[in-house]
Amino acid sequence: MSKSLVINKIEIEVKKITSGFFFIQEVKTILKTAHTIKIRLDVSEECFIQIYRNTQKNLISYVTVVGRNRIFGRDCYDGGSGIDILMITRIVTTFLQKVQEK
Repeated sequence: MSKSLVINKIEIEVKKITSGFFFIQEVKTILKTAHTIKIRLDVSEECFIQIYRNTQKNLISYVTVVGRNRIFGRDCYDGGSGIDILMITRIVTTFLQKVQEK
């Protein structure tokens, strides 16, 4: 599967996942190239969750920002084997469930 196709599938999957969480007000694709995507999930005017995926570096990262402060973040490198859509689905869903619990 081409890298740009992976990026498109990630965008679709993140939008599908986030539609099931009541606190996500808006989903915005901030950056999209053949190898990267950055998606912002607005929770409120002061709070957002950002998801970043780079297929060249085999990296997915996510961060929660309140005001101008990063209150939580995680970078996941997979050592070069390629993070698949199912893995991203699990990471994003687990993260959003934990946010929803708080």
